[in-house]
Amino acid sequence: MNNYQGVFITRIDSEGNLSGYVFKKNGEPRRSGTIQIAKDSYAPVFLSRREETVISDNIDNYATPDAFNKKYTFDERVRSFLKMPIRNFINYHAGDVSIIAFNSMRTLTDQETIFIEVLLNTTRTIVALADLARENEEQFLQKVMRRFGDGRFGDVH
Repeated sequence: MNNYQGVFITRIDSEGNLSGYVFKKNGEPRRSGTIQIAKDSYAPVFLSRREETVISDNIDNYATPDAFNKKYTFDERVRSFLKMPIRNFINYHAGDVSIIAFNSMRTLTDQETIFIEVLLNTTRTIVALADLARENEEQFLQKVMRRFGDGRFGDVH
């Protein structure tokens, strides 16, 4: 994320919406509260899912900033958390995770695409491990509760 001023990392929830956090750098990295983007939204974070490829664009490709902003209707909660104009972005997804990075400090290159893919795969791995840890904890608690429930441990005082 060193080259970007912000990144929005999301995951598809049970209703098909994207839910996640925006992270930004302002001296220290900071995280937004949970932001949910409706599945029927035209928010740019859905672009790579619709087109099934990495999507990127730059405000310099348009006659005016308004033309860029009209084409890409970034969620107002994302914009207000970033507290800066969005000049460019790159968006990618894999599985249930989507990432959109904002305001690259240099021209987007093929290496940026690879970086986003690596970041996304790392995020997916962390999410999968967290899910497994949660499942293991739930199974452990269920087993403990069954044992306490059948009286094997006797009275606890």
